Amino acid sequence: MVSRWTTFKKYTTPLKNMTTEATIFIVDDNKIMHQVVERAIKKLNKKIVSYFSAHDFLNNVNPEAAGCLLLDFMMPLMNGAELYDQMRIRHFSMPVIMITAFGNVPLAVDEMKKGLFDFIEKPIEPQVLIDTVQRALDYDAQQREINLQQHELLARLKTLTPKEHEVMKKVVLGKLNKIIAYELGISMKTVEKHRAHVMEKMQAKSIAQLVHISERCDICT
Repeated sequence: MVSRWTTFKKYTTPLKNMTTEATIFIVDDNKIMHQVVERAIKKLNKKIVSYFSAHDFLNNVNPEAAGCLLLDFMMPLMNGAELYDQMRIRHFSMPVIMITAFGNVPLAVDEMKKGLFDFIEKPIEPQVLIDTVQRALDYDAQQREINLQQHELLARLKTLTPKEHEVMKKVVLGKLNKIIAYELGISMKTVEKHRAHVMEKMQAKSIAQLVHISERCDICT
């Protein structure tokens, strides 16, 4: 467990080399609340990094860092809602769990409409906190895997020649080779060659799989 009041120097630069290690971040101006939260979630056996202000968090954490954020709603200078807005502007990818007092629940619900993962009311129930954090970590890991697959598909797409790309678009539309040949002004043999290259480069074992890949890559057809 890592607490910022004991290891401040270790986290004075952006965590650019820590994006794949799931970390539970805590932002709260109350030291006692940090201790309460850390005591509960230590059972998850994840790295915990605590900050006492929104600005401190923004200045030190890489927007692509893996994990989740436990964020107190009521803080001086920049409150939780304002920090969440800044995170959205800066394209932070981690899910955010807002910690609120009862009177702030309507405000937390409004934040959820913007994409907030969840909120937890004070006083905090330890098991509710643990379950919510675990769900957030699972969601973050799932989204990262989806994004990784997406990047891999786009990387394969970039290996296609312009003509192969044209052929792929027509194949996924269900057009026959002779139609593709006519529309592109090339021979059927050339279409077959391009088609084979497309299947190989995109690692598609069937036309159905190629259609799925084209949808994932958002190819305009």
